Amino acid sequence: EGTLTLPTLAETFRSRGWLTAAFVCNGQLSSRYGYDRGFERYHELWRARKGDFDLLGRLIDGPLGLAPNDRGGELTVRGLRSFLRSDSARESPWFVFVNFLEPHMPFHGPRDGTYDPSEVELPENFNDPPGDDSPLWNRILSERFRRSGHGGFPLETEADWRRQIARYWGLNSLVDTHVGTILDALRRARLDDHTVVVFTSDHG
Repeated sequence: EGTLTLPTLAETFRSRGWLTAAFVCNGQLSSRYGYDRGFERYHELWRARKGDFDLLGRLIDGPLGLAPNDRGGELTVRGLRSFLRSDSARESPWFVFVNFLEPHMPFHGPRDGTYDPSEVELPENFNDPPGDDSPLWNRILSERFRRSGHGGFPLETEADWRRQIARYWGLNSLVDTHVGTILDALRRARLDDHTVVVFTSDHG
């Protein structure tokens, strides 16, 4: 009593007869936390790194062929392209949620060598610790990364930070390519003229 439960977008669209599907790369969006509410199809592609190939085999044609450090982005694009070519996408209106994990720590992926770290200009405050008014958890993490690095890479010198930022840029380029492939798939399926594409981010 006293708890207000609002319908999700997926629930709203599905209640009106729309097909709802999701392609997610982040385990924090697991269906066990209820994020699949309203989705008729909820593809948890982060499970590819957990060995759940049976689930993926029903969605992806052919071998996985993932690039090193791919966190599901390639599978997301391939799954969505398959969806757009399906009869379901043509026979009824649909709402699709697409989630990429990148760019995300530990900031390395298939395009680590795309940008030259020596060309990265560091901001003046790149090595400043969080202020006393920052949340305690942020201050603890900052000190931990300063001492131990992250993902097997040190974060002590300017060269370390340039390498980290260059890899971050690589992850942004990777997502940019994935999004471009999705938009191209919409055009090829002749669905782009009546599809609304919304970009959003959970943080950062």
